[in-house]
Amino acid sequence: MELKNVLDDLEFERIVFAKWKDLTNEVYKNKVAWLYDKYEKDLDFSLKIQKIVSDMVSNEIRNFSGDEIKKLGTYILEELPECLYQVKMKTYECQAWVYPYATGPLIDFIEEIQQGKIYPEIKEKIIDTELKVLLEVR
Repeated sequence: MELKNVLDDLEFERIVFAKWKDLTNEVYKNKVAWLYDKYEKDLDFSLKIQKIVSDMVSNEIRNFSGDEIKKLGTYILEELPECLYQVKMKTYECQAWVYPYATGPLIDFIEEIQQGKIYPEIKEKIIDTELKVLLEVR
């Protein structure tokens, strides 16, 4: 079923179709590179992210090795700037991050960084616009 067939014309016109490349400009890429450097050099930060990943995959049928957990942690690094602050996608400011589940370790991690409770250097180096609002959809 195509989206155009489900929505009326006005609703469809309000949708902005964007791809990841529309978000990842040079500024964004530099922020991600800084996070990768921190992930490699800051053991506490690295272990915190790996713990979040371990918790997220704990109910999977297969087991993941330590190297796989560390690699999966890089997905958090790639998306962390987008989760923390309002980013421009095409010509629109994305002000909210919608997630379909109750709060958990990743959401708590993001909120604690936004509030400066943990890793204040991330707030200082990465967040350069208003904070992103986290919306839970039930």
